[in-house]
Amino acid sequence: MKKKIKKICFLAFLGFSLIGAFIVSSASGGEYPTKPIDFIINFGAGGTTDVSGRALAELASKYLGQPLVPINKAGAGGSIGVTYIKNAKPDGYTIGTMTNSPPFVLPFVQDVPYDVLQDFTYIMNYGEHLFFLAVRSDKPWKTWKEVIDFTRAHPAELKVGVAGSRVTNVNGIALSRIMLKENIKFTFVPFKSSAEILTATLGGHIDIFASSVDPAVKDYVKMGKLRILAFISDKKISGFEHIPSTREIHGVGIPWALGIVGPKGLPSDIVKKLEEAFLKGVKEPSFEKLMTNMDTAIVTMTSQQFTEYIHKTYKEQKEIVEKLKEEERKK
Repeated sequence: MKKKIKKICFLAFLGFSLIGAFIVSSASGGEYPTKPIDFIINFGAGGTTDVSGRALAELASKYLGQPLVPINKAGAGGSIGVTYIKNAKPDGYTIGTMTNSPPFVLPFVQDVPYDVLQDFTYIMNYGEHLFFLAVRSDKPWKTWKEVIDFTRAHPAELKVGVAGSRVTNVNGIALSRIMLKENIKFTFVPFKSSAEILTATLGGHIDIFASSVDPAVKDYVKMGKLRILAFISDKKISGFEHIPSTREIHGVGIPWALGIVGPKGLPSDIVKKLEEAFLKGVKEPSFEKLMTNMDTAIVTMTSQQFTEYIHKTYKEQKEIVEKLKEEERKK
């Protein structure tokens, strides 16, 4: 009788163990995904992040077998969206975009409700925004070197438009580093958006446009109303490859990120499925064409590569911003 009871208990235990294993397997992605996935876009509708993110999500959904549902959560330099992702359950059903400001600028200039190195699972990177320095075409400077020479002779005379302040914007940080390296001084004028910087440049209220490339800005370049003097990004607009970058001239560039993340603790098999689906989506001809039309470079990194890049660049950027802030305090 005792042997029979023990046998029954053992079989019951074995049954519950198998059920538990099945549940764990399903939760960790054995059947993942079994329902639509919320895809958080950390900027508003119509911008490069939104358009590219939506397109890539739609393509990736083909390989996942479930739709990715775009949800815009804009604001606070992209931090509202990534904070929402950080607070999500790590089951693979809430993921979204990560751009450069949340990991490489905001943590060093304000309190943010996330830890760049601890609170996210970095799934893959798919692109890089392009940034350049431009002037109105009737300005006397034909090259960036001429601007540097003029600024050296006329400290603080040239006004540079940036979104935010010089230490809350990747362009401003890069130009601040150039100032220190070349022993020159610009006057930074803060704006809320690239569109405002463009208007101020064309209106003659500022001298130098420092922002990301978008179709409106590029149209003015094509019309001959804006002259590109240098790229701050390493990647360049097609047809303008002859124009140097600030890294080529000064050894100074900008950090970048345009990728997909989830909350920390995503199971490795779910990460793998997502990584593979997005990497396949990036290779689709329609996505390559879209990115070309938006003048946004395709730069792919796997989960491991993206994670390593974020950790390395975060530490480098922290040192740079702290140095700039120290310089500000000395003034």
